[in-house]
Amino acid sequence: MCCQDNKFKPSSSICNIETKTEYGCPWGTAKGADVGKRIGTRLQYCSGTSASCTGSFSQWTWTNWSVADYCSENEICVPGKEQCQKVQTTSYTPVITQVASNYLKHFKKDCYENNLYWFDSNNNRQELIEKCSENTQCSLDGCKEIEKKNDLIITALGNKNNDTNKLLKTINLSSGEKINIIFIVKNNTENEIKNIAVNAEIPDDITNIRNLKIDGKSVKGDIKEGINISSLDKNSTKTISFEGKLEKAEEEKEIEIIGKVKSENYSNSDSLKVNINLSQNIAVLGLAAIKFAVGKWYFWLILIIFLAYLCYVIFRKLFSVMAN
Repeated sequence: MCCQDNKFKPSSSICNIETKTEYGCPWGTAKGADVGKRIGTRLQYCSGTSASCTGSFSQWTWTNWSVADYCSENEICVPGKEQCQKVQTTSYTPVITQVASNYLKHFKKDCYENNLYWFDSNNNRQELIEKCSENTQCSLDGCKEIEKKNDLIITALGNKNNDTNKLLKTINLSSGEKINIIFIVKNNTENEIKNIAVNAEIPDDITNIRNLKIDGKSVKGDIKEGINISSLDKNSTKTISFEGKLEKAEEEKEIEIIGKVKSENYSNSDSLKVNINLSQNIAVLGLAAIKFAVGKWYFWLILIIFLAYLCYVIFRKLFSVMAN
């Protein structure tokens, strides 16, 4: 894992990637506030003195919060819980209840034995709304896919300073700046995965794609068309890196660079966000304008006239003060 060409890989080589999912309440814990989810990533490096992956870890890098479960007015978000929690838990009891004058047959939706039903205003179960399969889980919004463990993981990271210890999920980029992009592919199974292909979806804003490498070694190929990275042993990783450049920022916007990995039995994807801004672009234009003006004779004439007028105003003010 940390050995290449009968030598230990340097301590800057990535040998492992860890991910974890955190559930929280970024929008508060009041009734109706949704459950949030974000995914953290940290890298482990080779030690430089061992063939095993025993080096230091990077700090956790987190994605933005996304909604994991939509809460109703009778549910709340609890930090650490994957789903909305009922304010008052109720269970179905098949009893005959006196029908009130304000009785409603379809009073609320609720889950019972992993299926979604209507319940009346007396809390009696009524018609089936949706029947959930074994691969889905009941919620008030219907049956949802159960999140599965990723067997072949790809993580998209990047930076502007070519510093692997500061890899980020979001990059701010201005005109003329280069971006370094890294895809880390991990075999998260207990078996070897063969014939793995990796490709990148890169917006037209990013050009001059070059310097493609696999585990630090230069390779030929087009990452946009896709490259084959051969196989991965169980619980091992490979790092694909390349460079790009934002030639000119036409407008401020957010774009995504998407990394995709695929084998015969597995596929996955991840994205790196790039915020394009115009601040540096404006500064560059201003500097260019100054350089252009300085090279013209009339610039110096205007400057001399301005300085002469400024001196006149200052001396006139001084004489006025002395006269008084």
